[in-house]
Amino acid sequence: MTFFQLISGAPQMVAEIVKDTLTGKDGKFDFVRVSTAVALTLAFILQTWVCIRPARFGAQQPFDIQQFGTGIGLILAAGGAALWMRKDNA
Repeated sequence: MTFFQLISGAPQMVAEIVKDTLTGKDGKFDFVRVSTAVALTLAFILQTWVCIRPARFGAQQPFDIQQFGTGIGLILAAGGAALWMRKDNA
């Protein structure tokens, strides 16, 4: 397999990985998995905004990897706990 063949198939592979991540065993989108993905996306966007926002909105803050890691870990733990506590175990 050449590099070009690998790159040309990348969009389908990424779409399949995202679909497998966000859907349950039945192939339908799962509310808990989609909510967790949205929460992670918002955490990344808001943390980036806090670090690069203009000075007119207040002082810029440095990036704190420990607090960011704690927040991401809590989001993932909450999503995992929600999946574990469900009765259907999809």
